[in-house]
Amino acid sequence: MTPSENSSVIFRSLVAGLVLLNVLVVSVVLLGIKQLYDQNIREAESRSQNLALALDLSLSSEIEKIDLSLKTVVGELKRSRLDRGDAENHWRRVSVVLEQQKSLLPEVEGWSIADADGNVFLHYGDTRLQRFSVADRDYFTDLRNDSADRLLISRPLLSRATGEFVLVFGRRITLPNEKFAGIVLIALPMSYVNRAICNFDVGQRGTIALRDRNLAVMTQINTDQRGDVTLSGGDDLSITLLRRMSAGNSRATYTTDNAGDAVERVSSYRKLTPGDLYAIVTVSITDQLREWKSIVWRFLGILGVFLVIANGSAWVLYRLWQRQGRSTGLLKESNERLETSLRQLRERDNALVSAQEAGRLGTYVLDLDNGHWISSDMLDVIFGIETLPLHSIQDWQDLLHEDDRASMTHYFYGEVIGKRVDFDREYRIVRPSDGRTVWVRGLGKLEFAEDGHPTRMLGTIQDVTALKLAQQDLERMAYYDVLTGLANRVLLSDRMHQAISRCKRRNDELIAICHLDLDGFKSVNDRWGHDVGDSLLARVAERFKEAVRGNDTVARLGGDEFVVVFCDLKNIAGVENAVTRLMDCASRPYEINGIEMTSTVSVGITIYPLDAEDEPDALIRHADQAMYEAKRNGGNRSHFFDPESDKLLKERQGIHRQIADALRNNEFRLFYQPKVDLQTGSVTGVEALLRWQHPKRGLLPPGEFLPIIESTELTLPIGEWVLREALRQSRIWISTGINLVISVNVFALHLQRPDFPDRLRNILGEFPDIAPETIELEILETTALGDLAEINKKIERCTEQGVQFSLDDFGTGYSSLTYLRSLPVVTVKIDRSFVGDMLILPKDQALVEGLIAMAHSVQRSVVAEGVETIDHANALLQCGCDQAQGFGIGHPMPPDAIPDWLATWQTQGQFNLQQRDA
Repeated sequence: MTPSENSSVIFRSLVAGLVLLNVLVVSVVLLGIKQLYDQNIREAESRSQNLALALDLSLSSEIEKIDLSLKTVVGELKRSRLDRGDAENHWRRVSVVLEQQKSLLPEVEGWSIADADGNVFLHYGDTRLQRFSVADRDYFTDLRNDSADRLLISRPLLSRATGEFVLVFGRRITLPNEKFAGIVLIALPMSYVNRAICNFDVGQRGTIALRDRNLAVMTQINTDQRGDVTLSGGDDLSITLLRRMSAGNSRATYTTDNAGDAVERVSSYRKLTPGDLYAIVTVSITDQLREWKSIVWRFLGILGVFLVIANGSAWVLYRLWQRQGRSTGLLKESNERLETSLRQLRERDNALVSAQEAGRLGTYVLDLDNGHWISSDMLDVIFGIETLPLHSIQDWQDLLHEDDRASMTHYFYGEVIGKRVDFDREYRIVRPSDGRTVWVRGLGKLEFAEDGHPTRMLGTIQDVTALKLAQQDLERMAYYDVLTGLANRVLLSDRMHQAISRCKRRNDELIAICHLDLDGFKSVNDRWGHDVGDSLLARVAERFKEAVRGNDTVARLGGDEFVVVFCDLKNIAGVENAVTRLMDCASRPYEINGIEMTSTVSVGITIYPLDAEDEPDALIRHADQAMYEAKRNGGNRSHFFDPESDKLLKERQGIHRQIADALRNNEFRLFYQPKVDLQTGSVTGVEALLRWQHPKRGLLPPGEFLPIIESTELTLPIGEWVLREALRQSRIWISTGINLVISVNVFALHLQRPDFPDRLRNILGEFPDIAPETIELEILETTALGDLAEINKKIERCTEQGVQFSLDDFGTGYSSLTYLRSLPVVTVKIDRSFVGDMLILPKDQALVEGLIAMAHSVQRSVVAEGVETIDHANALLQCGCDQAQGFGIGHPMPPDAIPDWLATWQTQGQFNLQQRDA
């Protein structure tokens, strides 16, 4: 081969080598550019992911602290609501908890507690807000309608106090019966949230957004090309983001291309578990690749030079390495900022530890192999061992209260260590530093070695003395009367159950249940005031306690009513002796605030098992019935419950229910008994008499059922039914040409009602075609005697409506001329008891003559009841009586029998009267 050929070969080889080198260099350069691009993309993704993670940890920690505080306050409110009898202690405890939590969360704007209507009744924060309502806020509606126990975080709202935007954190307050009672709120300034977010560097044209569970923007931080930070309320949502969230991904990274500014970005989002929020961090890929583009242009320029100068390739590689080093520095700087964020997160965790110390919550680690523990400073303060080297299991046992030592030792070794369960127990310890006994709650969790034996126990100790004392106060209020310190109804029932159970087992004992009521106690309150009355009740309670034995029970039911239960009695004489002691001690004089007074008691007694009821409420009710019998007999005495009388009472109550059913089932009927004029024999009217068409017993007279309801509220509906039925029947008779005045008897309770005249007017208004004069109301003489002035007013108001009144059973009451003259009645009716024997008893005839003369002297018409024979009619006529009614004239009859009776009377009855007159 010639030199030229050789040179050519060499040249070609060199060219080929150079081309190959150039191709290789170009390929390497292009490959390097591609790898650098991918690296920058990965760095952008990693940066957005790390920032999203750091933001998640930071915000989650803050939200968890706030939620922990909300749960603490809600828990305290739930526990304190049992304390309804002591509102001052209730709110003091709530205020203490709020103050503690407020010191733990200095960044919040304020605390609020609202009731079930949204009215804020307790607010800690800006003093410009005292009383306001949150019922118009969406978060109140959501918490009220959602029964789930969850944390709610509102969208940014404008604070009514500061005018700044805040995030409202809230939890609902639910009572033990699942009823909504209100909400507890914490307002966190948005400025605090924005400052926390601004601590995270997302580079130029990056964003950090916080969205709620509906993906609405709560806050968004943007940086521009210069790196300046601005707040934005934009609500643009990427389709990719929506798809990822719809797929249920709690975190993801994706790339978006904003058509508005042609900037490509990489975004990472994470779902914050507490509060259902989304943290979204966006890093600009365009800005991240700005330097990369510069490098590419430089590489291309260097590559162009390399085609001329081969050594340029090395220099390009060197510059590539140099630039890559700079990128590594940027990554390192980003990691350092991430470490700063994590350090801030640890500082917040330390703040949480401080909060635990503020809540007197200590921690410990117990080494079970050597029996020694390591404790926090707060635990040493709780145990009172700050200056003592007491850190062994034996030391812990020595700290235990002597009443708890055996049970706690057994629990620790037998349950926790033996059965490998978590430690959870409340117990007492005696502090060596001051000898004070405190209640603590211990929690602990075991850790195990590979062979399965427990090696350590980690846990907390909390001072719960205040809570325990509050619980004891609640128990006292639940079982004891506040005024007297005696057992209340709940404790009384429990002790009665125990006494009854013992009595059933022994079979040779009696239990006396005594219901006591102070005689005339109302007058003490009225005369001296309730303070003196309360003092008297307390003194009486002390005397009752002195008069009983240790196994007896004295209880106060309320007011001036007491119950004493005597146990282990052998006979009735023992019961009487015990009751006598009670009555004697109660009747001794009292001196209260310089006032001397005496008081007696009425005692009702029932004896178990002679009274077969074994429920405390039934026995107390029986003793109460007996006590009212003692009261009715004059007071200052005792009365034994009679099971037979109770049986009769229950029978009367059963009949009372049947009567009420009869009214609903339309089983009552009105029968009518005629009244005639003794001078002319003409029919002047009829008296409506009530009958009961019993479905089983047939037609019952009024004496079978009216006495049972005379003193009950049934007199109102039955009395008004009689009035309406009489008016309805009058309408029927008038339509057939029969015009009769119908007399209707009015119950005493019915007439004594304040609204009787108004109710009568309403009933008459239901029958506008019936003249009120066709109705005559009969009242008993004994009814009118109750309150003469008040009865007169009601009668006058009724007569103004056109209704007339008559006085029934005249002669059975006071029957004085002055009394009769003052009553606005037009007719008096002489009771049948005087008329029936006037033919054989001269004194009854003289009495009838006197009653007629008395009535006529004040211009009252007289009707005699119980006229059985014509001889009765003649005698009454001679005495000057105006009208009569009775079996001798006509029996009570159903309304459809009246027309036939009238026809018979006109052809036969009047003839007999005329014969009698002859």
